[in-house]
Amino acid sequence: TADLLGALADSPMLTNDEASSILRAIAARVSTAPEVYTQGEQDRLAAAVVSVIRRKDFDVAAFEPWLAALQNEDRDVWTQTSFASLARYQNHNYLLQALTVRLSLEPASAKSAQYRREVLKVLADR
Repeated sequence: TADLLGALADSPMLTNDEASSILRAIAARVSTAPEVYTQGEQDRLAAAVVSVIRRKDFDVAAFEPWLAALQNEDRDVWTQTSFASLARYQNHNYLLQALTVRLSLEPASAKSAQYRREVLKVLADR
């Protein structure tokens, strides 16, 4: 599914609303996985995220709230610990780490540097 989402995000026919829907779908999937992914799913999902945010028509202002939502879901992980909350936390961490690497591999630009800084800021607060 992640590969398909990335391919869709690369399509010039995709609308900005549809691109935002892809980000929401990725966040929902990672947030609701019943266990920690073990087959590299987070990296493939991170690649799909990069495909969305590298689009020329992607609104940079939409990325920060997306990251904040991931962070907000994990705010109580250490005070209301459950298997589900720990799996979500780990999947978010692994997605953010993979996203950082994927963004580092992108051609240098002010936009990719901004995205990388935002992800690193979230990771530093975890």
